[in-house]
Amino acid sequence: MLTQRSGPQSGGALQTIDPNALPPGTWLRRWPPVGYGVAHDFIVASAGWAFENAGPGSTVRVWPTSEILRRPARVQIIDVPQSWTHAVGRVQVAEQKLGRPWQWTYNCQDFASEVVTGIPQSFQRDAVHAALLLVALVWVGGKASGSFESF
Repeated sequence: MLTQRSGPQSGGALQTIDPNALPPGTWLRRWPPVGYGVAHDFIVASAGWAFENAGPGSTVRVWPTSEILRRPARVQIIDVPQSWTHAVGRVQVAEQKLGRPWQWTYNCQDFASEVVTGIPQSFQRDAVHAALLLVALVWVGGKASGSFESF
C-alpha cells in the first residue's frame, strides 16, 4: 500500500492506494517520507511489477514494486493512462528501453517522462543545472566587479 496526498478539491487528505490496482503505464514518483529530497520515478508494468531506471550502475529494468517502495516513502501519481490502448502503448515503449543504462543525462525521470510524453526530461537535473549556472554567474559577476580579489 502507498499513501498519497489528494488534490485540493478534497482538502489535501492522505489517501491509501494499492499500487497493484493501478493500470499498467501509470507514472509514479516516490519521495522521501518528508515529501522533499531526491525523487525516484517509475512506471507500473503489471500487478506487483514496475519499470525503473534505478540509478548509477543500473539499467532500465523490470523490478518488484514492493522493492521500489520498501523504504518509507510518499508516492505521487504523476499520470494515469486514459485507456487500455494508451496503457499498452506505454508498456511497449518501456519495454523498448529495457537495458538502457542510467546516466546523468538519462535517469529515472528521463525514462518515465519519455515513456509517457515521448520526451526525456528531469526536473531535478534541470534544477541542479540552474543552481550551477547561478553560482557561476555570481562568481563571474564577483570577479568582474573585483569583489573576489583574494581568488
